[in-house]
Amino acid sequence: MIGEIPSVYCNEVAGSPHASEFQSASQWITDNLGKPSPDFKYSNASVTITGVQFQDFEHEEVGHAKNYREIHPVLKIE
Repeated sequence: MIGEIPSVYCNEVAGSPHASEFQSASQWITDNLGKPSPDFKYSNASVTITGVQFQDFEHEEVGHAKNYREIHPVLKIE
C-alpha cells in the first residue's frame, strides 16, 4: 500500500494545521528507514499509520494496493 507524506518545505503545506504531524511522520521515515530517495524501498517494519484514505486509479505505481487505495496524507506513524 502506498502512503504519502506532504513536504513541509512547500509553503501551502507549511501553513497547514497538520504541518507538525507531516514533519513528525517524515522524521519517522528518516529515522527508521533512511533518507527518502526516488528508489523504491521494501521494508518489513510493522507500523500503525494514521491518515486519510485516498482512492487512486491504475497508473503503473510500484507497491500499490490491489484496490488502488492509498493513505494520503499520512498524519502519523507509530
